[in-house]
Amino acid sequence: MADLEKGWGFPYLAKKAHYFDSESMTSLCGKWMFTGARVDEFHQHDENCVACMRRREKLEATPKTIAA
Repeated sequence: MADLEKGWGFPYLAKKAHYFDSESMTSLCGKWMFTGARVDEFHQHDENCVACMRRREKLEATPKTIAA
């Protein structure tokens, strides 16, 4: 399977765009699966899932730590 990039995608039959983390087929809200093209911009767009927007903001705000 091809490497999946993080970003917003529009699963078939979804009314809103959902955010998918890299290497994950499941949206951050947990309601959709998607393997198509993703765009990692337009984070505050009206057509984005509110739950995905909130979870993405928390992920981006969390500092990345490397275990020693």
